Amino acid sequence: MASGSSIRPSSSRESVGSLIQQYFLQLTKGCGQEGCSNSDCATGSGKPLDPNQAAARAVSLAEHKRKGRLCIAPNSVAESKPFIRNSSSKTRLSSLENDRIARDREGDPSISSSSSSSQLQPEPMDTTDTAGGVHYSSSTDSVASSTLIFVTSRSGTSPRPSRQQLKSGNTAGESSSAGSIEMELLPPFADKKGTDRTQKTPTPAELSMPFLTETKVRELIERAQANGSGQEDYKELTNTIWLVFSSPDSLNQSFLLPEDSRPEICTETGITVDVKAVRRTYDALFGLQVDAIRNTMTNAMDMYCSTLKRMGSVLTKESLNHIVVLFENPLLHSPEFINTFPKFLQSFTLLTPSRKEALIRWYSHYPVEEIKNFVSALQQLITLHLLFSDDSEYQRMYIPQSDPAIASATSVMAVFFFANLIAAKRLGQMRSMSDELSSVAAKPKPEFMQTEDGEYEKLLCRLKVHPANALKVPIPFGEFLNEELNSRIHMGIDYQREYQTLSNGERAFSFLEHPFVLSTDNKVEKMFRDNLFNQYSERQRTLVHSVLTGVPDLPFLLLRIDRSNIVSDALVQLEAISDLNPIDLRKQLRVDFKGEEGIDEGGLQKEFFQLIIEQLFDPMNGMFTYDEDTQVHWFNPMSFESKEQYRLIGLLLGLAIYNNIILDIHFPMVIYHKLIGCNTVFSDLYSSHPQIARSLQSMLDYDGDPAEFADTYMASFQVTFADVFGHMHTHNLKEDGDQISVTTENCKEYVDLYTDWLLNQSIAQYFEPFKQGFDLVMGHSSLADLFRAEELELLICGSKEWDLDALEESTRYDGFTRTSPVIVDFWKIVREYSETEKKQLLAFITGSDRIPIGGLAKLKFIIVKNGGDSDRLPTAHTCFNALLLCDYSSKEKLRERLTKAISYAKGFGMI
Repeated sequence: MASGSSIRPSSSRESVGSLIQQYFLQLTKGCGQEGCSNSDCATGSGKPLDPNQAAARAVSLAEHKRKGRLCIAPNSVAESKPFIRNSSSKTRLSSLENDRIARDREGDPSISSSSSSSQLQPEPMDTTDTAGGVHYSSSTDSVASSTLIFVTSRSGTSPRPSRQQLKSGNTAGESSSAGSIEMELLPPFADKKGTDRTQKTPTPAELSMPFLTETKVRELIERAQANGSGQEDYKELTNTIWLVFSSPDSLNQSFLLPEDSRPEICTETGITVDVKAVRRTYDALFGLQVDAIRNTMTNAMDMYCSTLKRMGSVLTKESLNHIVVLFENPLLHSPEFINTFPKFLQSFTLLTPSRKEALIRWYSHYPVEEIKNFVSALQQLITLHLLFSDDSEYQRMYIPQSDPAIASATSVMAVFFFANLIAAKRLGQMRSMSDELSSVAAKPKPEFMQTEDGEYEKLLCRLKVHPANALKVPIPFGEFLNEELNSRIHMGIDYQREYQTLSNGERAFSFLEHPFVLSTDNKVEKMFRDNLFNQYSERQRTLVHSVLTGVPDLPFLLLRIDRSNIVSDALVQLEAISDLNPIDLRKQLRVDFKGEEGIDEGGLQKEFFQLIIEQLFDPMNGMFTYDEDTQVHWFNPMSFESKEQYRLIGLLLGLAIYNNIILDIHFPMVIYHKLIGCNTVFSDLYSSHPQIARSLQSMLDYDGDPAEFADTYMASFQVTFADVFGHMHTHNLKEDGDQISVTTENCKEYVDLYTDWLLNQSIAQYFEPFKQGFDLVMGHSSLADLFRAEELELLICGSKEWDLDALEESTRYDGFTRTSPVIVDFWKIVREYSETEKKQLLAFITGSDRIPIGGLAKLKFIIVKNGGDSDRLPTAHTCFNALLLCDYSSKEKLRERLTKAISYAKGFGMI
């Protein structure tokens, strides 16, 4: 080929890896043609690049839109490198290799005779071909010192010589001579201790690619140290690192566990990496403190990522060993890998759900601290990119969802999140999956959300786990939260991206598809936006219905309530709506108190819920019992109230969430578990019946004489309980339970039956209508998708933290400033108030004494000047969280006026 000719590299996916390696060979070895003028060729430039520089340059030429020139045809590279050094340091071809090249030339018309003869000129240099699966010795003294030596043939060539022939150099009946090729086979697989052990005869696929073991790496290190301590002395080692760590296929065959000592998880996942050997190898390599090794590893990783980006099918077909090996690299979160680490993480997006499931199950067997380290590295990457965005000229346009590094790190974190759940399940710390939760991902979506389920939903279904079922997880859920990230997420943008499809047909990245990284207040905002959208849709539907039918219809769910008859008024109206037109429950709620001038912009709703909840949960009402010790309400199993009353409470609870109202309700945690759809377990008794739970636990822990057990506890399978009036009742846990004594043999059965009766059977006739009412409003929502029971309690009841400093910091002023005397006095008085008075003040300003999720800073509190010094009481606009204060002349006057106002704040009027 003429030296000045140029051949553009093939753009096909299959040739990408080979293309990069062709550039690498050209930059390091050259083409050997006289008169070559190619600046991207060692022959043309006269300056061969070292492997690290050549690697970076080769990736750049192939990856970016640059017209790099190749001095030889892309399909001819394998044929241009059949030369190795024999023991006499003379370059010759064996008859086997000559025959192979001749056959290849005949089968490839693109190779001309002239070019072939040019390619067969001996070159006094070592040659490496990972595309063809060939690594040739870099030693000039003896081929016995080569690291990885192979000869591979393409389809149509003669059969491969036997292992004995290759070992001795005798091929095709030839004896070892000056004209033959002396070769060394790869070392066999490495066991857990790093020693080589032959497992089986390698398959042709295994023989066609280089791979490493811990023992081989140590041999290379020892050889390099024997030669000296300079960078050049590690050339053989760095070449080998480049060859193996830049190839997913080579890594898949490296550092394998012996077949006879592989645990069951290897069979389950197909991952067979000896992780301990990999870690010892990394420690040995980076413990040398040789820059060439670190640089080669970085460049090899770059090439690895480029290969996977264009050959994603490798991830869906082959072993996942390469990902496990590279994820153990301790340099991944070092400055050298600041750009490579995100590229490596992006390769996870090529994984199918089944491949991710394999990785999840593999990592679920890792120690807790190691998983924490992985999560910490990902969190560190996310935080760094957020901080880097502060210095960017595009800071105002920056959104975390569009940052590929943050998106890929979040996606990879899902692997460890689910691994955490699988580990908890294996340890017996997960509830059994209920039918309701198992169908969460399959729930129908609103029409505008009709898109394919995301990876999170798919993994929920495949793995049959749900975070709401977790009793205790090895890694707390808080470890997966990033405060910096949550403070910067714009939920409005994320809400739009959740169902957005990009121009390339892929789904846009959204944090809502990875809810484990979202704080509770961000999840609440998502729920709030969902509800606003539904309310807006109902207004549109009502308008269209009115226009088409000519029948006027209210765009709101309007309740007209008499303060003296709140419960019955609400019950009658809500029951009629839920029976005749339940879809109206999705309209925005408006409350109208009869005989009052107040217009409901949010404040009247709050007072309505506060008043009706007080009456419904009054112990004298008989619907609920109240435990003074735990300070929680429980369903009265002997209630005389109708099921409709309980259905009303469930409706009110759902309406409160739907309209973003916080309630003063005190249920034990088990009720929130049941609302989400979780099955109950024994530990739930501690939240509802702690004394009974402790007694039952003592029975389970009994380690005394079994014969004395019955006399100690004197229990049978019949339980006794009292109603709200003190009357005693009995219930048999099983047939003829009063005749069956509890013993050490049947104690577990007794505890299970007692738990199920207390938490489920005894209250079923009241809890079921309660949940039916709740689901009428919230059954269509993503409640179980987003919230665990602890978060649902916050959603309903609000926070319990009185952070007055945060409230003062976030308060805005109209007519006053922070330094105005009356404002300074106001905050001093508030801090001196008792907790009861603080609740009264909060209810006076907002209409509810509950603290919103995220703390008092979320209130958007405003203090407005209402004239000069006066005897008027302070007033409030609860719909807007606004307090109107006069410019009182003294602190004592302000205290007296404010305390009187908050103590007698009932009802609404027009000012």
